[in-house]
Amino acid sequence: MDVTNINESPERNHSSGYAVYFVVYMLVGSLFVMNLFVGFIVDGFNVNHGKTKADQLYSSFLRKLKSVEPSPRIAKPPKFIVADLARRLDASRRFQLFSAGCVLVNTAFMLCEHAEHKGGPDDHELFMLVMDVQNAIFYGELIFEIVVFLLAQGPIGFTRDSWKLFDLAVAVGLSTGYILRQDELGQFTKAFRMLRIAKLIRVFKPVRIILETFISSLPQLLNVLLLLFLVYAIFAAVAMRLFGTVKYGVRLGPTANFEDWGNSMVAIYQIITGDEWMDLMADCSIQPPMCTQKFEGFSFGDCGSQYAPVYFLALKLVCES
Repeated sequence: MDVTNINESPERNHSSGYAVYFVVYMLVGSLFVMNLFVGFIVDGFNVNHGKTKADQLYSSFLRKLKSVEPSPRIAKPPKFIVADLARRLDASRRFQLFSAGCVLVNTAFMLCEHAEHKGGPDDHELFMLVMDVQNAIFYGELIFEIVVFLLAQGPIGFTRDSWKLFDLAVAVGLSTGYILRQDELGQFTKAFRMLRIAKLIRVFKPVRIILETFISSLPQLLNVLLLLFLVYAIFAAVAMRLFGTVKYGVRLGPTANFEDWGNSMVAIYQIITGDEWMDLMADCSIQPPMCTQKFEGFSFGDCGSQYAPVYFLALKLVCES
């Protein structure tokens, strides 16, 4: 972005349009290439692991079977008129959409901020009043949901529905904050309430399908992570062999070195995240007379390797892309 014309000194933000190149590179190089790489690995694993069409149908059948299996009832739900009405209300699609809408609106309010110095004290007081009112309204809506479910299924119903148990925990935390009136506890419980947005997963079918697909793919994902860990471990072992005795330099030092396998793994993580890896590469490329090729009485010195650029570029391409 600081590039100017030929034979001219760089100037800060002279060519700001060039930033588009780096944005496109990050999107294509990091996201697309990584997804393509992982996709090929997963696809190859499925092929070699016997994932035929019959195996896929069988796995789909098992997932479907788990979703429709009967759940044991510890106790029967209440049997009276109010309980029947509460069960109908709790199971209705409109009530679920209303609950999800309240969660979204409440989350939108909680994401709002107001800079007191940009407005008068009256504006700030109005903003705080609106936030307090909406918190009270959605707190009441949450209590109403819990009361409806309690009437519909009874206290034992919370043991069968983890989402409602989560709502009960949020309600208890909010109630504790309101009763004790402690600012720190109140802010914590209000932030905890934002986790209710996860309830949208059970309301919207496409999101639920994506989550179920992700959960079913976790075993394959663990295999991919294990493969990546092995690749990192191999690079760490090679770096320890090549640069384990290199003298400290600009970046190579106590916080980034290859003296043992653990430090090598940490240094590789720093390289992948772009933590001054070019300086680290230059330190590992040091040659005489800036270092000692071989110490007297020993078979090693503190010089780097001329193949350091090859190693670092391979590490960036394989482990980062």
